[in-house]
Amino acid sequence: MADDEREEEIVQKIIGIVGDKINVEKGAARKVVHKYVCGGRCPWYVSKAEKAGFDRSGLTAEQKDAVAEAIRSELPEVEEGEARRLIHRVLCE
Repeated sequence: MADDEREEEIVQKIIGIVGDKINVEKGAARKVVHKYVCGGRCPWYVSKAEKAGFDRSGLTAEQKDAVAEAIRSELPEVEEGEARRLIHRVLCE
């Protein structure tokens, strides 16, 4: 399996874990994960976030905890900042 495919698989698993934990469907879970990892510098965020109502700061403590826990479970050996970059790259590129 190629690195890109493996990273995509890991990110999809994280999204699934978050969805199960906070009881939302996959699209909503993906948005929560993106909000958690987004640094606000990706082209999509710069050009479309405001119109889409995508507020990075609009996560609940429960949502943040669910994402952090999912990331730790799926990427235990990866430093948090690097994990966020990896996930964001998969979601936004």
